[in-house]
Amino acid sequence: MNFAMSFIIGRQLAINQGAPASQATTDGLVTALMKQPIGMFLALFLARNQAPAAAPVPAGGTIGTAVSVVPTVSTAVAVPSHVKEGLPVVGSVSFTNAGTVAASITSFGLTLPANMDFESLTILEGLPPHATWSYDASGQITFQKMPTTMKPGSTITLGFEFLPPGDVKSCKVSATCVTAAGSTSDSKTTRIDK
Repeated sequence: MNFAMSFIIGRQLAINQGAPASQATTDGLVTALMKQPIGMFLALFLARNQAPAAAPVPAGGTIGTAVSVVPTVSTAVAVPSHVKEGLPVVGSVSFTNAGTVAASITSFGLTLPANMDFESLTILEGLPPHATWSYDASGQITFQKMPTTMKPGSTITLGFEFLPPGDVKSCKVSATCVTAAGSTSDSKTTRIDK
């Protein structure tokens, strides 16, 4: 029996002999062990330290544990903190699956300021092949033919540029990714300096 195990058992015996837990030291161990007949010592130890009954092992010989694995999808918007009036806001949105399993994508969303001149809006880079987009007056960009699955460790980054409407003091950009496991979103605001 090693010292640590002996100390734990001796401490328990010292406490059972009426000593407070704070006084159950190595001296208590020696005293407790010397005062106990071995049969009583073992009976006390076993009564206090019995392990719970083990679950029966199934016929296959192994016990399995169900583990739920879900994708870890995140959304990140990047825009400058401020721009001069009349200059474009250039930014990006990234959708990343940092999980260890593929993510089933329901939709990607991007919202820019409302009532912009459609001609001032450009998706610069990162749009997957065959994917398209449209903008409505509410500021919502709708994507069509975007991927419906993201592999583990993959990222889709879309660059954009737009000229803010002339009457705004700030422009909020927000993005959302909806997956079978839930949704994720992010938003940032750019101040327009006069």
